[in-house]
Amino acid sequence: MSDQLLVRDDGTAFFLTLSRPEVGNCLSAALVEDLHRGLDRFEESSAKVVIFQGAGRHFCTGFDLAGLAEQSDADLALRFIRIEQLLARIWSAPYPTIALAKGRTVGAGADLFAVCDRRIAIEGATFRFPGADFGVVLGIGRLAARIGARALEWVEAGREIGADEALRLGLVEHVASLEASLVVLATEICAAARLDAATLAGLRAALSVERASVDRELAELVRSVAEPGLKARMEDYRGWQRKTRLRSVE
Repeated sequence: MSDQLLVRDDGTAFFLTLSRPEVGNCLSAALVEDLHRGLDRFEESSAKVVIFQGAGRHFCTGFDLAGLAEQSDADLALRFIRIEQLLARIWSAPYPTIALAKGRTVGAGADLFAVCDRRIAIEGATFRFPGADFGVVLGIGRLAARIGARALEWVEAGREIGADEALRLGLVEHVASLEASLVVLATEICAAARLDAATLAGLRAALSVERASVDRELAELVRSVAEPGLKARMEDYRGWQRKTRLRSVE
């Protein structure tokens, strides 16, 4: 495992901290694989609940766009597929998961937040789902399961969503100050760890998402990334991002 993910096991809670604060904890290929391995380690431990959080100012600013020039459409497609597999794994996990968002939570990072069972936002956190801007269909079904029909509006508009709106519509369950969020997190950990692992797994199996739904999410993602020109679309999106940032500081 690389230094892009910090792992801490306190016996009850298993903390996975995205640790690329200098780039907003965006999801490199290595970090996604570290998250898979981190979950492997959790599943071999005696801990009962997984907590996802980010080092520094932000939770996760999405797909890492660095190094696009060196990657092919196929490289990028595989990276998206591995992210989808991670999201599906968390969404259908037989154990409880908690996400703590702060600062900016964008794209695949927002999808990572959305698939967790318990979702806490620190005051001032924002969320955005811009994947459709470069033709990638990722996470829309799971987002709709959280917030209903407004999911399509959020994805189509690609606009920034504040924590209060996210709370009102159900993406977020708690909004708190930094200090208070630690109390909320501790309370959620205690609640999630109250039952034994076998009982939790049984309850989750009884309410599990149908395999067809998981497969449909993957199929829609694969269809979208298989369209020729993925790299070019992402480069265009990155160029638009840069122009937007320049205009905002003028």
